[in-house]
Amino acid sequence: RVPTTIPKMLMMRELRMKEVSVVQFLAFVAQSVTSIGLALLDFGAKALAYGVLVNAAVELVAIYALRPIRAVFTFSIRCARELLAFGGGFTLARMANSVALQGDNLVVGMSLGPVALSYYARAYSVLAIPAALLDSIDGAVFPAFSRLQDDREKLRQAFVAGLAMLACIVIPTSTVVVVLAPELIEVLMGPNWNGAVLSLQILAPAMYFRTVYKFASTTARAKGAVRVLAISQVAYAVCVLGGAWLGSRWSVEGAALGVGLAVLAQCLILLPIAAKLVQTPVLSVLLPSQQSLILGGLLGVVAWGSVHAARTAHLPSPFRLAAVSLVCLGVIALSYRFAAERILGPELTSGIGKVMGKLLTSVPRRSL
Repeated sequence: RVPTTIPKMLMMRELRMKEVSVVQFLAFVAQSVTSIGLALLDFGAKALAYGVLVNAAVELVAIYALRPIRAVFTFSIRCARELLAFGGGFTLARMANSVALQGDNLVVGMSLGPVALSYYARAYSVLAIPAALLDSIDGAVFPAFSRLQDDREKLRQAFVAGLAMLACIVIPTSTVVVVLAPELIEVLMGPNWNGAVLSLQILAPAMYFRTVYKFASTTARAKGAVRVLAISQVAYAVCVLGGAWLGSRWSVEGAALGVGLAVLAQCLILLPIAAKLVQTPVLSVLLPSQQSLILGGLLGVVAWGSVHAARTAHLPSPFRLAAVSLVCLGVIALSYRFAAERILGPELTSGIGKVMGKLLTSVPRRSL
């Protein structure tokens, strides 16, 4: 996979995301077909290894066909210094982030044992879903912001609009997760994992802070502020380890609270840094938008009332989860119809409008 890194990054810098996505999808399909086919032919565990090799080969050929590069065997001290300065800070930031992402599991496991660790890990896995979705679009946001790094006004507008969009999506989601935590745990993991419910409810409010600090981190990387980013990631790793250790002295829920506070601290560190880099007032982005809080409160009340009625009626967990989800989607649809910008905010309203427009244009019209 290493030989494809440079041409793939160049394609992403040129915003050729659709081509990269198609190549990765085709490589995944080739890997799946190879692994399944060889497994049926009794290749055993080797089927998985051969599938990975086929994936890498397909991606290598396709990427170089779409974006060939010419190797130049020269050496420049100035270029080497620039690469080491940027790459060194970026590598340190990634290493510190890896410690922060895995260190809490180590601390909880050593302090409270494997059972508590399993509850904590399951709760944290739900917390990480929105951030994982943000990671999937980071490949598009980073090159787009990099191209705008010299256009201060456009970068500032994109940064502010991105934060508003995240707030309007993640804050209502985290509110609903707090209310539906018992149903989510039972449906996704089974009734034997009820011990993770309280930890999930404690970690759910940190969804917003985690996605915001990741968005701020992407902005800082796009502006080339890798040294500041590295320092903040080291501080984050220390906060996560310390919070998990202090909280673990009481319970797994205490560890969840400690890690949640560490996520909040990282958000409060990185968000002002990113705001300063794009030259926007910190106070204007430090607090989430009014619309996101209104929508979060509205969906929280609706979800609580709906799930309370469903629990009283003794409906199974999957039906309770489906019913509340439909009710919440109905509230969003009504808000979009009658009070879009007042409740959903202009960014989310615009996003929904664009998605609906694409869906409507993709539906073939019947000729009369």
